[in-house]
Amino acid sequence: MAWVGCSVVSLALVGCGGIPLARANSQPTATPQDPRTVGLVASDLPDGLSLCPMSGAIDSYLQRLQADGSPSYEVTAGQWTAMKKMGATAGWVQSYAQLAEECSARLGERQGPSAISFVIRFKDAPSALDGFAAGFLSLRPEQGMVVPGLTRGSETQLTGDAWTYDQTDQSSGDFIAYWANHRFVLFLLTQKIPAAAGEHAAAAMNDRVH
Repeated sequence: MAWVGCSVVSLALVGCGGIPLARANSQPTATPQDPRTVGLVASDLPDGLSLCPMSGAIDSYLQRLQADGSPSYEVTAGQWTAMKKMGATAGWVQSYAQLAEECSARLGERQGPSAISFVIRFKDAPSALDGFAAGFLSLRPEQGMVVPGLTRGSETQLTGDAWTYDQTDQSSGDFIAYWANHRFVLFLLTQKIPAAAGEHAAAAMNDRVH
């Protein structure tokens, strides 16, 4: 899976068009929910995956990527900077892999079973929707795009804003979920694990948002 520019795999989920968004129906709470309470946990995933040491608050995660010389650092740091400009106030990254040496691999290029979640909290729900609409790591399906594996909206069983992309029957073995819920923008990528497991993990994350 290529994560450079505005495309992903041969599908070309290009960052050149928006997708229909459902209006947020939540109000900010007095004490914002900590994004770490939403991200992946081991029980969301199949057995055999271990937590990567760089998991944690997004600034710490980026520092670890940079220190490890990860090719994911620049694009991920750029994504975080862009989201902060749109009102993001906190983020948590939780990364799991079967092979420890793959923890620093470029996103989408791990060779063994793995999963990673980004949970980004915005100052309010409208800002989260704006952040969601901008896409994540340049991934955003064109409006009206219909391709095998791409599911949108309520059919994802997440939110009316969501989209998922299932390529688990391809060599890359990817499952992607991206959605907005309340003041959060959530992104999940699994590789080399069954689609049902990816769907379960996304649903578990979504259920933890309050």
